[in-house]
Amino acid sequence: MGVAGEATIEALVPMAESLGVREVPRSVADTGVARHLQTKLVSTAQGSVTVVISMYRLPHGQVLLVMENAWQPATKRGGGRPNQKGRR
Repeated sequence: MGVAGEATIEALVPMAESLGVREVPRSVADTGVARHLQTKLVSTAQGSVTVVISMYRLPHGQVLLVMENAWQPATKRGGGRPNQKGRR
């Protein structure tokens, strides 16, 4: 790390390469165009864990990275009741 508060994308987002965001901060810094990326990490019958990453160029050329992990419940299909198997 050079400037205080400056870090590599790999330090901030350990899965940066597998998520395909490794080169995004440089693109945002060079173009000034904000980027918003979303991917599902784990998907189950009950829902999925989604990661949302947004990057913005600040006035002094630094890139702000905002990362959110969110649980997305599964939507019911077919209009029936959820499976009650194993519940009493």
